[in-house]
Amino acid sequence: MPPSEWVKLHAYSTELPRKDGEPITRLLLDEQHDLSSQSTFFRIVQRLENMDAVQNLSQWRLSFEPNAQSVQLHHVRVHRDGTQIEFAKEGAAHLLQREENLDSFILHGNVTLLILLEDIRVGDLLECSYTIHDQPQLLSNHYSRFCRPAGDFQTGRFHYSVRCLPGEKPSWRSHPEDWQPVIEKDGDSQRIAWTLENLDRDKLEPNTPADLLPERWLQLSTIKTWEEISKAASVSWPEPNSPDPLKAEAKRIQSLSDTTSEQIEAAIRFVQDEFRYLSVNLEVGGQIPAAPDVVLRRRYGDCKDLSLLLSSLLNELGVSARPVLVHYTLGKHLEYLLPSPALFDHVVVEFSDEGRLHWVDATMILQGGSIQGRLIADFHSGLPLVSDGAALTQQPKREASFDQLEVQDTLILDTADNPLVLRVQTTAHGQFADTFRNQHANEGAEGFAELMKQQQSARFDISKMLEQPKFEDDRTANLWRMVELYEVPSLPPAEGPKVIFKLPPSMVLSALQLPDSGARSNPFAIPNRLKIKHATEIRCKGATRKPPINRTHKQNGVEFQLEAKYRSNMRTFTTSVETSTDSIPAEAIKDYREMLAHVIKRYTFSFSLPAGVANTYREIDFFKLPQVGRPKVKEFRKLESSLIPLAPKGADDSRAPKAVGPRDRSDHQR
Repeated sequence: MPPSEWVKLHAYSTELPRKDGEPITRLLLDEQHDLSSQSTFFRIVQRLENMDAVQNLSQWRLSFEPNAQSVQLHHVRVHRDGTQIEFAKEGAAHLLQREENLDSFILHGNVTLLILLEDIRVGDLLECSYTIHDQPQLLSNHYSRFCRPAGDFQTGRFHYSVRCLPGEKPSWRSHPEDWQPVIEKDGDSQRIAWTLENLDRDKLEPNTPADLLPERWLQLSTIKTWEEISKAASVSWPEPNSPDPLKAEAKRIQSLSDTTSEQIEAAIRFVQDEFRYLSVNLEVGGQIPAAPDVVLRRRYGDCKDLSLLLSSLLNELGVSARPVLVHYTLGKHLEYLLPSPALFDHVVVEFSDEGRLHWVDATMILQGGSIQGRLIADFHSGLPLVSDGAALTQQPKREASFDQLEVQDTLILDTADNPLVLRVQTTAHGQFADTFRNQHANEGAEGFAELMKQQQSARFDISKMLEQPKFEDDRTANLWRMVELYEVPSLPPAEGPKVIFKLPPSMVLSALQLPDSGARSNPFAIPNRLKIKHATEIRCKGATRKPPINRTHKQNGVEFQLEAKYRSNMRTFTTSVETSTDSIPAEAIKDYREMLAHVIKRYTFSFSLPAGVANTYREIDFFKLPQVGRPKVKEFRKLESSLIPLAPKGADDSRAPKAVGPRDRSDHQR
């Protein structure tokens, strides 16, 4: 089927050389939109440079959403040695329903148009052209588009145009800003066209911040204000078909507490914890959520469904609440970009408590923290859904909070061929606490214990777990405290009077990724507001005192600290890292890498101990969670033979404290 009469075909050059061993060279990317018919024509010409390209593109496919789009296929053909082979023939195309995101709990309802191409070879030019007719659910008479001219491919020619009546001309923005279109008359309409030649693919360097806009982009929109989107979405989002179940749930929550804050907390936990995530976009094109009573009945939903349910439930409780459209990476750019519903990929809930606004993500399972302390991504800004329309609003400010993790390893080190005992005490706040809570809920007690053992095995050669982890979970404070106990194999036999022990690298050193040493154009992303502290206490007889070490390395919002204490019979090494930025500027990455490499090298320790010295004592509360604010018990006992072998007969343990009496033994067992 040939393209519509309004489509113009554009020439391209076949002389564009392959660059940097790329598998595909895109000779032409042509996109033309007709505003009156809401139709978009696409034409793409690509040269297949190696067998990987042949393998991937010889099964030509196009995915579309049948409830909101229809497709006219014009050509799928191969150019070779001055001839062309057409594959878009009657009976050659197959329609498949492929739920590619099913593992992510998303049913999108898209179908794939598939054509199997025969006799495809390296060097062939593959040309495809088709027209998509859109029937959007929201603002059906409007058009908006954000595109990357090069994207992931070297491109010989990029062409983009919009055909419209003079009074329907869309607004546009682009980068670079001086990239201006050509406007020409086309019958009663006019055509606005942008063209670029010989484009390198966008630089996608590792760890580039996700919110960094590409080097070249073009955005168009016929929507004048954000209020139009807010109003259209609000009007189209459904009210409960049967409000009684929602009212009954609100009454149940009200019966749990007399305070509004506690009722808000109960409503949030109800939606977050008791509804599974599943996005079903089979009927409404993925833009309109299910009614709150439907979600309440079926006990699942996506961000739209759960946010509408939670905001409806809060309003039923007398709390002012509304859904807010947000984007995970574009939030800081929304005020500069043109209004478009396509610039949102998530929904949160805004509510008011004691005169203060809060945002909450209804899809976060088992989230800890109070109303003020719940974690939420940095969306920067969002669009509230209001029946009479709302402008963009800034994300409510929160007190600076850190994802904090404190780990203390205590290793009873023995050079008399006895197994070693490792105790790991963990205190986690914020996202770290949420992670532990979810891991325990998902894996169960035994699975969680095995997962913790695997994590500790990354540093120590764990022989076995002596007891399952003990933990306390203060969900309101979002605080997770845990103790683990392991047996570590004995040290290798000494070849002389001394045993060399090398301390495993601190987990702090793996918290931040080391940038490559080559030149870089983009910033380097790092986790923001991160605090990790890792202390390793080595109890070792025969260790002598040495001067302590204190080091600090700080640069571009990243600070490392090291404290090493050398006491009699004990070594303590404490490392920490704290970040106050989400990225390192490109011009500072070299210095940052040098600092990080220096830290990795200097924060590694080894020391020598006299061989043949047993160390078989520990505190009676060694495997208890310490009580906050109470002094640590200093009484010691000998290690039980059921947990770890005692020192061989005649071993030197004369300086160890004597074993405690029966009363302390019963307290320890209890």
